[in-house]
Order: sequence, then C-alpha cells, then structure tokens
Amino acid sequence: MSKRTQVKNRQEEVDVQQPRIETIRSKPDLHKAVTPALNTLIEPEFVELQAPLIPPRTAANANNWSGSYATHPPDGFTMIVNASWVVPNVVETAGGLIGQPLATWIGLDNTEVPQVAFSAGVSITSMGYGGTYYPFYQWGSYRQVLSNLGVGAGDTVHVWAMNKLNGGNTVRLLFANVTTGAYWFGDITTPLVLIGATAEWVVSSTSASIYGIPRYGQVLFGGAWCTDLPPDPPDPNKPPPPIVEPAHDMTMIDGQGKEISVGQYIGCKVVQCLSLA
Repeated sequence: MSKRTQVKNRQEEVDVQQPRIETIRSKPDLHKAVTPALNTLIEPEFVELQAPLIPPRTAANANNWSGSYATHPPDGFTMIVNASWVVPNVVETAGGLIGQPLATWIGLDNTEVPQVAFSAGVSITSMGYGGTYYPFYQWGSYRQVLSNLGVGAGDTVHVWAMNKLNGGNTVRLLFANVTTGAYWFGDITTPLVLIGATAEWVVSSTSASIYGIPRYGQVLFGGAWCTDLPPDPPDPNKPPPPIVEPAHDMTMIDGQGKEISVGQYIGCKVVQCLSLA
C-alpha cells in the first residue's frame, strides 16, 4: 500500500475531535522584516466551521483555484511555506450574489493529498462594497477561524507554516497582521499526517464555477518560498536545504469556461493573482 493511500485511509478512519492548540510565548525570529513589527501576542479564540473554506483540488474543483505551487526539492520535502500579502478589498461582480466567498492563503500538500492538506490565510465574504475578513486554517476536515485577530482590507499579513517532525501531524503556524502588530504563534496538532509533497500560494473560491467571485483587484504573495527542514541537530558539514520557488501556475474559471482569476509566478519569490471578474 502506498504512503498516500495509507494517509487517505487514516483520514477516513479518524474520529472528529478538537485539534490540540498550543501557543508559543517566545517571539518568533523568522523574518528580519516581519519580526520587529510583531508586538501583541493574542490569546487565540478559534471557532469551528462546518463548511470548508477551500475547495479540494480535485478534477471537479480544479478550476476554483488561481495562483501557483511548488513540488518538493530533490531528495527532500516541502516542510515549510512562507508568504506576505496585502488583504484585498472586494467588490460584488455585476449581478453577483452578496456573500460570495474568497480565500487568500498558503498551504502544504493541497495539490497532492487534499484529504489531509493544510492551508492558512484570510477568509473573505463579500458584502456589497467590502466584506468580512477572518484569519483561518484548514487541515483536512478541521476548519477554524481565529476570531479575535482582526484583519481588514489593506492590512499586510504574514503567514508561515512548518510541518514539524512529529509524525507529520503537528504544524507550527505564525499568523501575523504586520499592519497592527498583532499575531499568533503556536502549534496545531491533529490525527492527520502531512507528507511534504507540495506548497501553494492561492486565491480560491468555493463558488467560482456556480456564482462567480467578487472582484478583488490583485494579490501579490511576496516572499513566496518553501523548503525542507534543516538538520536536527545542525550539521556544519552540510548546506542548508534549498529554497524552492513556485513553478506551476493555476487559473480560476467560471461555469461558462471564462477565466475569472489568473495566477502566475512573476519571479523574485512573488506570485501574482489578478481578478478578471
């Protein structure tokens, strides 16, 4: 039995239970341009969601994504994913329905094993001119919003996620609103296992093929890179794992076959998503 089949079977056998959340009190020292802006560690208030925020990238839902993804490095895995971006303002499309969903996020394994994939970013629901915004993570059937970390249009967010070597079922996550200085840094543990196959930088919608999406202008995922874990303990005789950049672009298409959001890697660790709605 292949590793991916084992992962899928494990997902089907898991009883739904609350993820274990542990806040890390020490300030993350991950990025010289981000860490100095972090000044308020919040006590997280996670709220469970019933419906998925991200459509799995299956044959039926492949057109609901735009952005880019990377596969694992040679002889390695995609264990860490990173990006910063400005949260877009959203506007209803002509004839669109109020409440159109949109999500901007980074993730691990979404293009290979959607049953156990991990994603984190900002969930947006359009409300005419503007919308509601919440940080979120989705890990297989586990879906939660971080209700007390405020995010709004125009804020710069930084998200960093690491698949820890704990059987692959613990993710260390940093979600930071760089504009306000508020952040959460901690570990999320579930029974699910990540395998380190791919990393993603995506604008997606669960309703693109049916109701379309709100206009969002542009999202630029800066610092879009992924890598493997460094040796533990450190080995001075070995180079650090290579940084891997996005390489596979994705376009979102509506139910009439029209392109409504285009993603592309434009170089210098930047993924560009453009709204065509």
